[in-house]
Amino acid sequence: MGVSPWYWWADVPVKTKSDIWVRKGPKVQGSPSVKYRGFFINDESPALTGWANGKFTKSEYGSSFTGEFYKLVFELCLRLKGNYIWPAMWSSMFYVDDIENGHIADDLVFSSVPAITIPWRELKRSKIVGKYYQAGMKTPDNVILLWTDDNSGDIQPLPLANETDRIGGAVEAGKTVVDLYNKHAFNAWYAQQGRTSTNTMANDVQALFAQDQVIEEKYHSLNGGKWDHFVNQVHIGYTYWQDPPAKAMPDLIYLDESNTTDDEIMGVSVQGSTASAPGAPLPALLPVEPYMPPTEKRYVDIFTRNNGTFAYHISSNVSYVFVTNAEGRLEAPGSSSDSRSGISVDCQEAPPGISWVALRVKRTDVCKGPAVVALLPVNKNSVPDEFEGYVESGGVVSWEAEHYSSAEEKNGLSYITIPDYGRTLSGLKLWPVTHPGRTPEDTPKLTYSFYSFTDQTEAQLVVYLGGSLNHDPSLPLKYAHALEGGSPVEVQPIPDEAMGSLPHGWNEATVAGGWTSYSTLKVPAGAHKLSLWLLEPGVVVQKVVMDVGGLKRSALGPPKSQKA
Repeated sequence: MGVSPWYWWADVPVKTKSDIWVRKGPKVQGSPSVKYRGFFINDESPALTGWANGKFTKSEYGSSFTGEFYKLVFELCLRLKGNYIWPAMWSSMFYVDDIENGHIADDLVFSSVPAITIPWRELKRSKIVGKYYQAGMKTPDNVILLWTDDNSGDIQPLPLANETDRIGGAVEAGKTVVDLYNKHAFNAWYAQQGRTSTNTMANDVQALFAQDQVIEEKYHSLNGGKWDHFVNQVHIGYTYWQDPPAKAMPDLIYLDESNTTDDEIMGVSVQGSTASAPGAPLPALLPVEPYMPPTEKRYVDIFTRNNGTFAYHISSNVSYVFVTNAEGRLEAPGSSSDSRSGISVDCQEAPPGISWVALRVKRTDVCKGPAVVALLPVNKNSVPDEFEGYVESGGVVSWEAEHYSSAEEKNGLSYITIPDYGRTLSGLKLWPVTHPGRTPEDTPKLTYSFYSFTDQTEAQLVVYLGGSLNHDPSLPLKYAHALEGGSPVEVQPIPDEAMGSLPHGWNEATVAGGWTSYSTLKVPAGAHKLSLWLLEPGVVVQKVVMDVGGLKRSALGPPKSQKA
């Protein structure tokens, strides 16, 4: 009828209509498949509490979460076809704060469970109740068993068969913060290189910090201040999960006469290094190879290290290496203090094997200006014409799980792709999810073809998995792998742990958005076929990497390798 469930809570305009048409005859809406549907008002302080304190009259016990507040919450839940609310509980008692709370819930046929208040305060960590239950604690049949997640969206256990029978019962703001932290990282990096643009990055951080406050005040002023205090949660300055006491400017570095270098005004740095030449030896650039992923780039940065101006020129000692921005003039202060020169290689013209190319960066505004030489290794290798699959570059072979060479169907089981799942492209999982735990012998096999130029006796098979837990203690998550048709090796990536406790490695997996599992293999140089079996319905694979000595730490893993 034109009324959004979020007409009040998100100020969605109501679309008015002159007529409403209803089809003739009765329409019966069947019962929902999920009996209790709703949401949990979690960690309501300071944002929601501060907003409610300024919006609603407090009860005699000092709480603003009264019937006036919950009427709006219940209406939202009903319009979303829900019937269940877990109320705010930090310093509130749903039935005591306002006697109308319970009456309104009853009138609207709502279920509400404020029971978290007791275990939270008495036991400090409410998830500890799970250990008591697992150890045999008896609960009345009319008590709902609500299995918790790990505070990051991963369900810890799922109900057993005998437990299911119980009767029971902002984009702009985000970009500003990301930009702030990126500029803060550049500020620290540039300071190590002595760039004059260090101060530019510091000033940008200051401006973004102020802009964040402007966005917050803008939101709080919407609709005549209707949402005042609603987004005043501290969100800058975190060092771990607990929010800091106040929003704080990150530590910044400014360069001046007291801490700037007396070296030459021209500074040169290569990709991935904090070194700045002249004055410090430059490491070699990362190698260029024919099968390098297209997203991999090679470059040299030229920049000012003192106020002033200079001109430069970059030359190569071979004809098959090319440089962008090969000459220019830089000046500080101002916006023309840094330049990046991209490097490309015509691998067809390069000699076979490894060759070393010298890139000479020289000042051209003075007669005897200093010169810096950056070395670029070019490694021209090739695979047999008949090979089809992913090819090593930089000591790794990387591919997305859905890009298999072949995938079997077996015993009514097959693999499905979950688009846009996880850290990069998608997730791959066994289907249907109702199958019991299996062995490699009766589970369909995934096959991946890859080629390695490196003979590695202790290669690492790295499997990037989804964020999950062993939610069924009798069937922990497992997969199996084999190389060249060898015997399958089963892997349990998530350690067993008692209910209510979190397994070793959970912190890292939560930050990364999924588990990363490592297995040691012997991988000779040449063509290979890797077999993979997902043995449990909860296993979701995102990416597979064969590390033959070049894997570097990163949030998303190495980019997808090229195929031959």
